[in-house]
Amino acid sequence: MPEHKELAKTICTVEQLERYVGRFDEEAKLKQVTQIHPMRISPYYMSLINWDDPHDPIKKIAAPRLLTLLVMVPVLTIVCDTVAILGGWVVGVFIANVTTTMYWANVKLKLNFGNMLMGLLKPFVFSLCIAFVSCYKGFSSEGGTKGVGRATTNSVVMASILILIINFFITKVLGSAIEGYL
Repeated sequence: MPEHKELAKTICTVEQLERYVGRFDEEAKLKQVTQIHPMRISPYYMSLINWDDPHDPIKKIAAPRLLTLLVMVPVLTIVCDTVAILGGWVVGVFIANVTTTMYWANVKLKLNFGNMLMGLLKPFVFSLCIAFVSCYKGFSSEGGTKGVGRATTNSVVMASILILIINFFITKVLGSAIEGYL
């Protein structure tokens, strides 16, 4: 054990010895965390996991991504819907020769409570799906840069498939529940 020979040269005080002995407790905590989280987390992230620590990777990496997605996916949906409505007006007025009054009357007719509820609820659910899949795949990646690349590809594919499945069920369940509002 060459590390013990090196430690003998560096441990000169009782405080340094206590810090080294404390590492064995950290290793026991690490084993406990690996039993709680059975996924393959890289040793770097495993060494950072401590639920009481504000620098916990779940709090520092996963939570900000989840919050960002919960805010930005609906905001981007609203922006894209607005641009689509304005783009439809441009095409309708300048290409299809539809009057502006007729176009906006039809937009008001179709833009009802049910459509708005579906259009704003789905992005929240999709953002949760994207965040959980991406963070899980990112924390469980291994094998260096190739492993990260594989995890990224897998998370995009898995999130896309889950979004299609979740979209189907939300449309079926919520669509039948608010059928009179659509």
